[in-house]
Amino acid sequence: MIQGARIAGAAVIVAVDPVPGRREASIRAGATHAVGRTELMAQAFDMARAEGTVTLVGMPQWGRP
Repeated sequence: MIQGARIAGAAVIVAVDPVPGRREASIRAGATHAVGRTELMAQAFDMARAEGTVTLVGMPQWGRP
């Protein structure tokens, strides 16, 4: 997904993953930012401008902060 976003011309790609190793891999794959707080997945929709796109792949564990 990250590489596809880069190819499509995305200027900002934020990867959200609670696992440090996967965050590091996201940066190597082309993400511009990598964070681990899963509540940011919901916050991304509030932050995206009208022309922006938010794509979620996978979901955090139920009840996990």
